[in-house]
Amino acid sequence: MGTTPVNAALGKLHGRIDDYVFREVENETIVARRSRGTKVLPSEAQMETRVKFKDGAEYATMVYADPAKKQWYIDLAAARGITTRRLFGFVLRNYVVSPKIEKIDDTKYHRHAGNPIRIRATDEGVVESVTVKLTKQSDGTLIEEGPAVYDAPSEWLYTAQTEAPAGIPLVVTVTAVNHARRQSIEIMGIMT
Repeated sequence: MGTTPVNAALGKLHGRIDDYVFREVENETIVARRSRGTKVLPSEAQMETRVKFKDGAEYATMVYADPAKKQWYIDLAAARGITTRRLFGFVLRNYVVSPKIEKIDDTKYHRHAGNPIRIRATDEGVVESVTVKLTKQSDGTLIEEGPAVYDAPSEWLYTAQTEAPAGIPLVVTVTAVNHARRQSIEIMGIMT
């Protein structure tokens, strides 16, 4: 795939000619070979990936149609050194790639109100929110749940609100949500 400046004699070139497909993206003509297709049926994982990319392309198209959302992404892309030529791909990637929960630090959580749990969450775009849920391992009974507060770059801080019973194994579930409303859920091992 490549780009080509279209001369004035050809005007705006788009569509299929012989074995090539021409399309215009942000005032540039993109040239690619025509897809040949395949007779092999896609696997379930391939189908899921195709659906995810289709949904991501629809999301990016919706962002382009909304000037406020598009400007938000333009500003974010500029801050990350991404040119406007790559903006559609950046928006699509923000949708397709869920946030990553890289670390859950519960070393200072001792089951008392006010104890902290630190979370490191990253994303292609911006992590908008992080929530923490504590449940009993035995029966899934909810101990507490609430939002974490943005503390430092990629760092979120959750402060416990209730006293948790001692000696009962707890499960920590952390959910991170990005600007595209995609979420990632991480279930941390059992705390004893």
